[in-house]
Amino acid sequence: MAAGGRTVDPVERELNAHEAQASATATALLLFLWGAVSVFVVPSQFRAIDITHTVVGAVACVWFVATRRRPRPLLAYAFTGAAIADTLVVLPWITMVWCVVGRPFEAVNVPQVGMLTVALIVPRSLALGIAVLAAFLAEGLFVTLYAYDLGIQALLPVGEPALTVCFCLPAVGLLLLRERRRRLARLHIRLQADSDALARLNPLFADVRAELATQLAIVATDLAGVAESPARASMARSCERLGAVDAKLGALADASPLARVTPVDVTRRERTFLAADEQLGAVVFAALGAVLAIVFSPIAFCELGPAYGINMIACGVINTVVLALLLRTRRQPSQRRGRIAVIVLYVAFLVASSVNQHAYLAVQRPFNPFVGHKLLMLMLGLTAASWVSLGLPLIVFTAAEALTLYYLLGFDALKDRISVVEPGVMLAFLAISVAALLLRDQRRVTSLVLLRDESRLSALHRRAVMLLSLRDQLNTPLQTLVVDATRVALQNPARDVSRVHAAVARLVALSRQLAQLDVPVESQVASFAGDPLHGAA
Repeated sequence: MAAGGRTVDPVERELNAHEAQASATATALLLFLWGAVSVFVVPSQFRAIDITHTVVGAVACVWFVATRRRPRPLLAYAFTGAAIADTLVVLPWITMVWCVVGRPFEAVNVPQVGMLTVALIVPRSLALGIAVLAAFLAEGLFVTLYAYDLGIQALLPVGEPALTVCFCLPAVGLLLLRERRRRLARLHIRLQADSDALARLNPLFADVRAELATQLAIVATDLAGVAESPARASMARSCERLGAVDAKLGALADASPLARVTPVDVTRRERTFLAADEQLGAVVFAALGAVLAIVFSPIAFCELGPAYGINMIACGVINTVVLALLLRTRRQPSQRRGRIAVIVLYVAFLVASSVNQHAYLAVQRPFNPFVGHKLLMLMLGLTAASWVSLGLPLIVFTAAEALTLYYLLGFDALKDRISVVEPGVMLAFLAISVAALLLRDQRRVTSLVLLRDESRLSALHRRAVMLLSLRDQLNTPLQTLVVDATRVALQNPARDVSRVHAAVARLVALSRQLAQLDVPVESQVASFAGDPLHGAA
């Protein structure tokens, strides 16, 4: 079976099938939650479609969970594709209904959440994921265009459509993160296959040694009864040389291939990777924060007031300065530096976003609350390097702080200006951010496993090359042995040397069998270190 001109390993095919099943399960769960939450809070016009989503999502979720051990990738792909197509078809109708009832600000949430969920559920293809993401972005922009067409643009949320475009950045990051995880999984499969292939050389050479020792013993025994001659002496020397090679083969085959891979070497490589990974996460965080601050600053100035615009400018300056410092020290990465940078940037962005929420109380326009908090959680999911000690606590704290402000500022009494499904949307972003953090943590763990796999593979490769080098040392004494066996037979016509000839013929056949063995060059085997995305977030 081939995919894109590449033969698909059975293990990789099974991995793709399970990924498709997981994507379909997540799609069914999201479809169920969308319908189940909306059916109680949205107008009656949407009730039929929400009930349909609830029922279909529930049934499909139960089905895919029940069949998770026997995945059916074609069915999973079909369901995921149908659910995405259904959403893309339904969204324009939803937008038009919300605009007709004078609440276009309700219609922006689904495309924003849709871009992020699509990044989590579209299986296998990065190009397909980007295409579907672009379709959801177009649906989000359609909300603004249709509101302008109806002349109700004043009812659009503050900052639209720029804020919807901002959600593309973490969505693309999620797609790249999933693609990176898939590539690492494929590399792991190939490294394991190469390791297994090289490891199989050891028992093969053990059999060769046993056969070599047996035939040399036969030759030595039969030569003992042959009269002294130059040919006999030459055969004895050839047998000694072959015996020496056999001893070297035994010593190498019996030695552990990992003896030269010390724990210190492996630990040093892992520390280097972790330092680079942590600092790279901080770089991505700072870059995203700087871009978002640039986008938010004019919106804050125009819609919320100069003081809030200055907050965002200050946040952007902090992100830019930290980004410059991180880039300057990128050749000497540090876990501590990366972690401190993430915490500093997190505090700056959280403070700026929280302070700006007060301004919405005075703005008599619809708004999307806690956009900064939502984006901050997504940024943490994409870049926070540690699952337990850094990423998860900060994401949960951000959501808790937003929910606290929601009730302290009285946003629950502003349903005429914010979506009726808030603060449920915040909880959806919390779930997506935690899922992104899980993906990043899986990529991080897989990268460490691959570092160890690569060390083992390099050791096995070195041992295999040495074994094949010793194999080549069999050729010269074996050629001499063949010639001298013929001379001995001619010089001793009365002596039966058929066993010697048979043993030499067996050694020749053994040499030809070994000549067919080959070992790939190390640059092809150790593919992880040469991967241009090694260590990327």
